[in-house]
Amino acid sequence: MPVAGRRDIQKRLQALGFTASESEIAVETLIDELIVGLIEEGKVTVGGFGSFTVRTRRSRTTKLPGREPRRVPTRLTVRFKASPAVWADQDGGR
Repeated sequence: MPVAGRRDIQKRLQALGFTASESEIAVETLIDELIVGLIEEGKVTVGGFGSFTVRTRRSRTTKLPGREPRRVPTRLTVRFKASPAVWADQDGGR
């Protein structure tokens, strides 16, 4: 599955007839709103695409060969779960 970055999305919007500045504003606004929603609500759902959820990753101790064990502190992470509609579009579904 190809990965699309900001520039790829902007190019696709330009191919649909948006100007470069309009496509840049659209992408930046989308990303900004996702961030704000995650900070304020802890979850953002994009209909027909999926949902992003903030989760706490518990602290743990790493044990790498040849090194002393290190404690990794608790931190926040974002998880993504794709909508069933996304999987239905893939060959064979899921």
